[in-house]
Amino acid sequence: MQEHHLRSSDRDLVDKLLEEAAAWAGPQGGYLALCPESCTADSVCLNGIRLHSKLLARHLATQDRVFPFVATCGPELAAWVDSKEDMLENYLAHALSEQATHLVAEALRQDIEDCYGLKSLSRMQPGSLPDWPLEEQKPLFNILGSVADRLKVRLTGSSLMLPTVSLSGIYFQDPEGFISCQLCTRQCPRRKAPFDRARWSRLQEE
Repeated sequence: MQEHHLRSSDRDLVDKLLEEAAAWAGPQGGYLALCPESCTADSVCLNGIRLHSKLLARHLATQDRVFPFVATCGPELAAWVDSKEDMLENYLAHALSEQATHLVAEALRQDIEDCYGLKSLSRMQPGSLPDWPLEEQKPLFNILGSVADRLKVRLTGSSLMLPTVSLSGIYFQDPEGFISCQLCTRQCPRRKAPFDRARWSRLQEE
């Protein structure tokens, strides 16, 4: 309610939607643990499939193990959101499904840190920065393989995920605590760090 600047009078509606959402199959996620292979200045291989990004290659080249992941609200919850014809209810239902998906992504991060003795993992997502465009979803999903299939997440021809409230990317250890928000000028409610102009300038020069 705080994130979306709701009024106290909206509380009953939010509670009703939460109760409805709980009746559907919950959001879920999964990940793989992989060793980076044959890194170049602007690409890296995982499971024999090459991803193209100078920034990603730089961060993954020094890693022993990295973690491609996908998290989703799930098709059942997505269908519930789509069933809401009232504008406000649809907006709030979508916001709840987004919040749940982000919580799943954080739960995956915590599980990786616990299982592999890591801490403060960073992540990159295709489409979040120009250096790793949305089209890179296709090779990423080829790497994820059966993980995405089990979660019933698929790509459209334009590399968008279905259900649309889904997240995919790669978790990795970074001693500097990389956050892609530092290189992004867009404003969004889940921004985790301010835009770092100096870091952006260094990237352009390299």
